[in-house]
Amino acid sequence: MKFIKKNWLTILCLLFGLLLVAKIAIDVNNGIKNEKRLLNNTCASVFDNTNKYASSELYDVCMEVKNGTFDYNADDFYYKLDIIAYGDLLYVCEIFGLVLFIITLKEISSILKNRTALLMLKRENYKDFLKRIFKSVFKSVWFWPLIMLLIFIVCLIGSDFNYEVAKNSYMFESFVYASPILLIITNLISVFLYSVTYLNLGLIVVRYQHNYYLAVIESFLLVIAIELFLEIVPGGIIWQKLYDATGKSMYNNQLFKILEVFRMNLEPGVLVYFIYVISLVLITSFIVYLCYRNKEKLIISCEKNN
Repeated sequence: MKFIKKNWLTILCLLFGLLLVAKIAIDVNNGIKNEKRLLNNTCASVFDNTNKYASSELYDVCMEVKNGTFDYNADDFYYKLDIIAYGDLLYVCEIFGLVLFIITLKEISSILKNRTALLMLKRENYKDFLKRIFKSVFKSVWFWPLIMLLIFIVCLIGSDFNYEVAKNSYMFESFVYASPILLIITNLISVFLYSVTYLNLGLIVVRYQHNYYLAVIESFLLVIAIELFLEIVPGGIIWQKLYDATGKSMYNNQLFKILEVFRMNLEPGVLVYFIYVISLVLITSFIVYLCYRNKEKLIISCEKNN
């Protein structure tokens, strides 16, 4: 009971994540059934000659369906991931950071707001204190990578792996997607790095806003502000100037985002993408260092709380 009472927010969010995985599993199953039912109905109309527009290619496909040799797109791992899983995750991206902030900022905000930090600093040095509060935040960095891993497992079950199907989607043009294992590993690393970035942003906000609820809201608003900045400045103005100077297509401006955390944008290349994501981690980590490097300022900030 003590464990549940202490970690009820994490448990609640984990249940939400598991419900998301369950929804995707149901959608995958329904997608397979719907495609097979649609194709079976079409083939039935071909064989009873009620389909006046049936081509020889469709007839060949129906013969494969009849003989049980046809490969359904919905059975393919890449199809499940792109059409179904990423479709559901598109909306979850909006609350990716909000879930992390809800889970992680409760303990550290309580320590800072209730002056617990002042008592802790009397018993231990500042470096140990920072390790303790940072650990309380980063212990939840596993949350979204775990949910993403479960989603991958759902898409892997009973799947074919036809890269020709994958290449029909512009998201799967990179060599990374030629191997399901490489795809999964790189995607999990990407989600992990984005999680670190978001947790750094939460640490930055809670350093100055010790009220838990306001810290969660302000952290979320900070993410929105950064997204707008990235889309307008580097994603819009800079890439537009490069386009004007070179005359080449600058579709890579979609790289500069912080909200689309699940689907990797590898259009500009794997190396460029990970340089960008790692840069977000390094920049936010440096700002965290600047915010927490001065012990006296932190103490003064905590002393102001009633």
